[in-house]
Amino acid sequence: MNVAIAPKFKLLFVFLALCIAGCASQTEEYKKMLDIGHADKAAEIVEDGASSDDILETLHYAYALRCGGRYTESTQAFDRAETLFKTAQEYQTLHEASKALSSAFINETITAYTGNLYEFTLVNTYKGMNFLLEGRPDFARVEFNRALDRQRRAKEYFNEELQNELAKSKDADLHTRDGDVTALETASSPGMQSAVQRYYSNMDAFAVFADYTNPFVTYFSGAFFLLEGDYKKAVDILKEAAAMCPAHSAVQADFSDAQAAVRKGIKQPRKFAWVFFENGIGPGLESLEFTIPLFIATDKALAAPIALPRPTQGTLAVPNLHVATERENAVTEPLADMTQVAYTEFKSRFSAIVLRAVAGTLTKVGMQVASAEIGGDAGNIAQLVSALYSILVTKADTRYWVSTPARFEAARIRIDNTDGKLKLFPLGNGSQTLELDPTKNHMVFVQLRTAAAQPYVDHVAFD
Repeated sequence: MNVAIAPKFKLLFVFLALCIAGCASQTEEYKKMLDIGHADKAAEIVEDGASSDDILETLHYAYALRCGGRYTESTQAFDRAETLFKTAQEYQTLHEASKALSSAFINETITAYTGNLYEFTLVNTYKGMNFLLEGRPDFARVEFNRALDRQRRAKEYFNEELQNELAKSKDADLHTRDGDVTALETASSPGMQSAVQRYYSNMDAFAVFADYTNPFVTYFSGAFFLLEGDYKKAVDILKEAAAMCPAHSAVQADFSDAQAAVRKGIKQPRKFAWVFFENGIGPGLESLEFTIPLFIATDKALAAPIALPRPTQGTLAVPNLHVATERENAVTEPLADMTQVAYTEFKSRFSAIVLRAVAGTLTKVGMQVASAEIGGDAGNIAQLVSALYSILVTKADTRYWVSTPARFEAARIRIDNTDGKLKLFPLGNGSQTLELDPTKNHMVFVQLRTAAAQPYVDHVAFD
């Protein structure tokens, strides 16, 4: 049904829009500074938000500090984000109820951001990197173990979350002249399924990772245990990484070296530099808004809007990173496409997201029906206002950790019997040369958001 909005109601429409919009987020300015390589400025932008109980701003702050080489402060901020995340998990039922209530009457963006599991496996990994760069490998070991354990428990977590949402959806209904309609029935209806297929036609286009495992987290942890001389543990972890990355030369070589070390009980005599490259700007979320194809029989609702988040792909800064010594060359090879990593979790949450969104729409439609039943001009005005309100407030929750890269990549190159100079290119329309000790192994960390950005580069030596 098309509704013409009378001029006297247009001002009301604008007023509601301004009230709902609220203050503009600083996230875009933060992202802009981070994308051009101004890590310190990016940290300043979100510092106030990070001092509160805002998980997302704390994640942004911690990552910017890391890129600025402020590792101790970065770890402290990551610790705080992780504590907030654990608290959110402990009170998961309360948070989910808050999301459902917010979705019903406004939208989920007014609730606290509770984070994604893939983000917090990266938190543990980044904390481990920070500890390595501070010369604290024992603390790094703890973080890598936590990251691996978090991945192992992910499948159980998502199954429980979906069951909770299914149970709540039975209580969300709309009373119509043909009876009560539940959110679950609406979400499962042919019309709604057709709309989902139309707007999410690429739902199966992205490959997903088995058991919510990020190959970068697995491989990086395995490489660490290999360099630390814990060969049995390294074999177990690198075996998993090798299965996920069968064509990755560095992963396969490390797995072979770990197996040889277990058999022989000695270290690999050759020395290498492992280059871990965070390439580009990671995937995001956009708001998809359309009219829900209600199969309910009611002529008292002027609008039935629904909004769902839809993933967007990340963008690479460069095709890959070239790595060179005086004796050989290599290029970084893809380990983990973060679009796939994020999409794996999104796909698991999607049914719960749709159920909450549909329940919210039914509540807002119910408000319009109730308004219309007032009767007369007052009922018509109340119905129109509630319809406009429904349209204005129905927004998808598109918050995400904007700091993650589009892709994690890695390369391994020999540095023994060289002058120790390691050239990395292209970086910021040029190149960088690191001077490494050729008698030791090294991990090199590189981050490049855009082709022209200022890169983040650091490294740590292993005996």
